[in-house]
Amino acid sequence: MQGIVCKRCEVIVYDLNKLNVTADAKEKAANYGIHSVPSIVVDGKQEDIELLKKNNLLHQWFRKKAVD
Repeated sequence: MQGIVCKRCEVIVYDLNKLNVTADAKEKAANYGIHSVPSIVVDGKQEDIELLKKNNLLHQWFRKKAVD
């Protein structure tokens, strides 16, 4: 993700595949309704990563968000 987003953007990665997932990461995943990984949440909204990847829009989408 760091290579996709702008330098001003903050990226926090929660690795939900680890055996020792923190309580904070579990709580955030539950709050966002995440049931599968990888998932992307931007400004509190879960984005459809498969749609973005399918249409090759992931880089463009993050660049647009950085400008907004």
